[in-house]
This record gives sequence, structure tokens and C-alpha cells, in this order.
Amino acid sequence: MVATDALWAAASTEVAKAEAEKVATAAVANNTELAAVYKEAESKISTEPALLLVAALSHADAVAAEPFAQPLLAQLLDQCSAKSPAVRGAAEAAATTVISS
Repeated sequence: MVATDALWAAASTEVAKAEAEKVATAAVANNTELAAVYKEAESKISTEPALLLVAALSHADAVAAEPFAQPLLAQLLDQCSAKSPAVRGAAEAAATTVISS
């Protein structure tokens, strides 16, 4: 399994974004891990790191990510109205990435 612990423990947006990109790169390299990583992100979809991860996965390989990202679109759009500005921004970026991929 692709290690995601550092992503969930990230102390800042910058660290979370860097960790999300690392996880996305590892998951895309090992295509069999995509489903598990998306399922983990979906279980934490109201958090900034999970939204950053969805965006990073969609950006890393849009074709491989599409079957997993598209079903999350409604949840991503729902998070665009979150109270936290960080979550709202990450949700907007994730939704935009999924739609444009």
C-alpha cells in the first residue's frame, strides 16, 4: 500500500500538497493502488489533505484517475461551501482538476 501517513499528519498546506504529490506519483506508478488511495481520500473528503490528494491524483494521470475521481465530483463540489477557507480552496482546485482532466 502507498504510504499516506505523512499526508494526514502534514502541519501546513505546503507540506500536505507536497505529500499529496508524492502519494499520487507512487499510486500512479503502481496502478493497482489507485482504488485504495481514492477510497482513503473519499473517507476523509472533508479534509484539506484529502482534497489535495484527489487533485494530485487527477493531475498525475487523468486517464487512470477518471473512474475514481468522477464519482467524487459531487462531494468535491459540496466541499466548495465548507466553512474553512483552506478546505474551500482545496475543494475548488480538486473539482477544477477533475473536470478539466
